[in-house]
Amino acid sequence: MKSDQKGLAMLIVPITIAIIGLLGTGAMAALDHEKNLAKEREAQRAADIEFVQNKLADYFTQNLNYPAQKNESISGWDILESSLGDLPDDPLKNKGWSYVYWSDGQSYTLRYMLEKTLEEQIVFGY
Repeated sequence: MKSDQKGLAMLIVPITIAIIGLLGTGAMAALDHEKNLAKEREAQRAADIEFVQNKLADYFTQNLNYPAQKNESISGWDILESSLGDLPDDPLKNKGWSYVYWSDGQSYTLRYMLEKTLEEQIVFGY
């Protein structure tokens, strides 16, 4: 091997390692950013569900029942919005995520998914 080739190889190796390091750092930063966004969305979900629970409590105080889902062809959330007005949507609604409501008029359930674990959370109201 000529000395020119050895010098070139000695130059390429550190440059390659530096490029790989920069790409790895960028990937880690993007992953951390996505984790932070997911935490923010989880906090938003908790706040949204608390907001809906408060609206349901007010509704029950005035009507002595909860909005009931009498027609299975209409989503419970749509029934809830027609009774309570505009309600928040899941932060990932554009990706198919949603809140779910069901009630027989005397009790209710609110359901939503946790992003990190994909576990369903169920909130009961009586």
